[in-house]
Amino acid sequence: MKLTLALLTTLLLGSISPARADLVAHFRFDDDLKDVTGQHDGRPVDPKLAPSFAPGRVGNAVVIEKVNAGIELANPSAIDFSRDFTLATWVNVGNYYAEMPVLFKGRADLTAAPDKFFGVFGIEGMQVHGEGQGEWITNFRASNGLVPNDGGWHHIAVTYRAAEAPHFTLYVDGQGKTPADKGTFRGGDFTLKPDAPDSVLRIGCRADGDTWRYVRSHLRGLLDELQIYDEALKAEDIRFLFEHPGSTTKHRGSVTFAPRFQFDPGHPWRPPFGVERVGLTPVIVQFASDTRPAPKHWLAAYREGKEVDRKALDVGGNSPFTARVTFATSPAPEDLVLLTKTKDGKTVEQARWKVERPALEADAKAAADPVMNPVDLGAILPPADWLVLGPEQQARVTVAAFSAKETISGAEVLAWFESDPNKSTKTAIELRQGVRTELNLTLPSPASANDRDTLLVALRDAKGRELWRKNISTMLMRGSPTLPAFGAIETKLRCDYPILSYSGPDEVTELSYDKSWAPERKDVVIALPNGSRFVFWRGAAYTPFWAGKHNTALNFEFAEAPRRPDGLDCIDAASDKELRRSRVEILESTPARVHVRWTAQPCDLNYKVWGETATEDFYFYPDGFGSRTVTLQTEPKAEYEIEELLILTPPAGYPLRVLPENLIDVLFRDGTKHELNFPLLDQERDYEKLLSGELPPLYRIRFGAREPLSAIYFNPGWTRLPSTAYRPFYSQGQMVTPFYWGNHLPLARRKPTGINIDDLAAMTPAHNAMMSWGHRRPKPLESRTADMPDALGVTRTMQVEKWAWLMGLSDADDARLLEWSRSFATSPKVEAEGARLQRPSYNTEHRATLLTVEKSEVTLTIKPITPSVHPVFELQNAPKTLSRVELGSRVLAANDYAWDGRVFWLNATLRDEATLRLTFRE
Repeated sequence: MKLTLALLTTLLLGSISPARADLVAHFRFDDDLKDVTGQHDGRPVDPKLAPSFAPGRVGNAVVIEKVNAGIELANPSAIDFSRDFTLATWVNVGNYYAEMPVLFKGRADLTAAPDKFFGVFGIEGMQVHGEGQGEWITNFRASNGLVPNDGGWHHIAVTYRAAEAPHFTLYVDGQGKTPADKGTFRGGDFTLKPDAPDSVLRIGCRADGDTWRYVRSHLRGLLDELQIYDEALKAEDIRFLFEHPGSTTKHRGSVTFAPRFQFDPGHPWRPPFGVERVGLTPVIVQFASDTRPAPKHWLAAYREGKEVDRKALDVGGNSPFTARVTFATSPAPEDLVLLTKTKDGKTVEQARWKVERPALEADAKAAADPVMNPVDLGAILPPADWLVLGPEQQARVTVAAFSAKETISGAEVLAWFESDPNKSTKTAIELRQGVRTELNLTLPSPASANDRDTLLVALRDAKGRELWRKNISTMLMRGSPTLPAFGAIETKLRCDYPILSYSGPDEVTELSYDKSWAPERKDVVIALPNGSRFVFWRGAAYTPFWAGKHNTALNFEFAEAPRRPDGLDCIDAASDKELRRSRVEILESTPARVHVRWTAQPCDLNYKVWGETATEDFYFYPDGFGSRTVTLQTEPKAEYEIEELLILTPPAGYPLRVLPENLIDVLFRDGTKHELNFPLLDQERDYEKLLSGELPPLYRIRFGAREPLSAIYFNPGWTRLPSTAYRPFYSQGQMVTPFYWGNHLPLARRKPTGINIDDLAAMTPAHNAMMSWGHRRPKPLESRTADMPDALGVTRTMQVEKWAWLMGLSDADDARLLEWSRSFATSPKVEAEGARLQRPSYNTEHRATLLTVEKSEVTLTIKPITPSVHPVFELQNAPKTLSRVELGSRVLAANDYAWDGRVFWLNATLRDEATLRLTFRE
């Protein structure tokens, strides 16, 4: 219980109200699943998932984050939810768009009438559901300005009056809402039928077979102080429970506790990670009282009776007041002392704790040197914790170790490849008690001729006893593709992990990656002179992306439409995971231009199509910049999304580990600039309420913490800013992803969309959705409606629309990028001799002026309206050989331009009127 002698400082009891309602169950979750009333003690639904606990709203709370990690309660028949009742609890859940049941009463196998559950729903809602009886979901953000799943503690409650309508009242933080109030989100009032006699009573999950978008319905977060009453409490009672955490309606008082200390166990998805965590002392201090602590607190670290470090505690925010600090002191502290300053200015000791930690901590990471883009080695998004080793690289291993209890003399670190166990690299390591040690090793290349190996790293004492070991999977890249300095090639990028195919939460099968497409399907890689790589990958259904040097990627989305009545999940070009109708083709790959076309028919998860087509054309030039052109042929009423920023991350590529904090720069033409760091926003999801400036803006997107180049994205037809910024996800009150993190893209098959994380998200390549334009599509270059054959050969009324964006990877400064955007949006005026301008004379998607050559010498007078960056000219009927190029009075060298017999690219920025003279010969 929370009210123990060790924790209890004072318990002040006020007047006791009349016994209007009996407390039939009360779970404090103080390191156990016991019911204070003794009637409904809990046990894990899955015996293999022992419950875990973390700092709660009052004392500790139970952690429920995994599928089937819920709690089954004893004596379920003693509670009848068809009669008056109240359920009240504290929750701390992350930003998941999902069903998150708090309490379920029904059959264990699959929900059926008259089963029922209560909980958090969607991004901002509360839910009551009675199978075959009714459902009511209300949006508390819209009606009360409260978000019950924002990663903080909230008190939620539901009351039910069987004989009085409205029957339900839902509460968040003491504020109530009934179905009779305005602004209900979905459904309405209803009555609950008696429970089935074979019902189970569960906390944190529903029936075994219940799913929500192929993810089993379960809570994702912390639960504390769950109370069930046999009467519908009044609004003032619920308000009291909210204002007095830990109390009940019978014992109305204020409960205060002494400060609590806990060694922070961390979370695999948030820092510090791996090697960086070894030897640190991360701790949590919680002031579980509702009374705000004194403003000045410090945590002092002691070793051998002497203070070695001191950190100020930030105890701001809301109750429960919690501070997290990390000591990197070496030697590590043995004791921690909480200090505070009294009103007369004296510093006094408030609490003292002994630091308990594992006897030995160690970890290792391996990397290839020099760093190379995985695509250059022939791989795509390999797991972040694997070693990918090419023939021109060496393996470098970093090892960190920490011995808390004793000094270990004569220890050594060994590293070797499994294929050659007799060829190990050894080095001595000094393990002094309480002192963190880190060292680096360089390994010779493995002798194995295989394409897979395992790197083993071990720590042994002076007697040869193994103290610790780690195995690191290794990809040996033997046949890297030969990429041109500038051009496009077909290849098959290597992926050494299976594809997951979903048919339910416990029905996920593994498919062989190499056998998952028709043999003739290949990947396409565009190589650009600045080292950037643009990829059309089978594993991403050919949805193209920038593949970064440090193993992250950026996708600009694709044609995606909302659900249709006869479709399963979203209708989009990325759902064709088997590439039944998706095709990619290299149309040009010359010294002057690369042109690749991707054509797809948007489909649902069952590959059903509606005769609509999305075509994306990409044109790149030797300067590394290119354009994305989207052409949609759809039903006139269809509203496809075509713009969203999606960062692809590899398995074990946790977002907070691989993504930068400074994500996006928004550059406006008037010179203003907005820097967007994650989390991109707190509550507001509409960018137009956050950003201002002259439209259209240019976006600089950083999609990897170590990426040297940023992605550039610009459309001259933008009239609105993005509609949506995705919120962070939280675990145990701490951010674990800065925005939506899902794995239905790239590889997973038949995995529905949905803003939630399942247990496999970190085990497969995933995508991180930063922000979306939604249906705010830019002004199209062209739009027409006419009767024409659709993709299925049926003639009907169709709409054709086209848009074009400037894109590239660059480290250019803001001024230069704005020049690029103006040049793309505004073509120069051109006068021609020896050639005539076509109509229209400028093609935005090609970034080119169009001419027909009539003589062997062509003179172009170029009059820039805005600086013309690297202008392009398409010359129809030109002789094949370009013998001389002059810009003004200067004869240009071969590296000043590129020519392929039709396309001419000029390596210059024209700010003033200039004359370009081209001399041809047959």
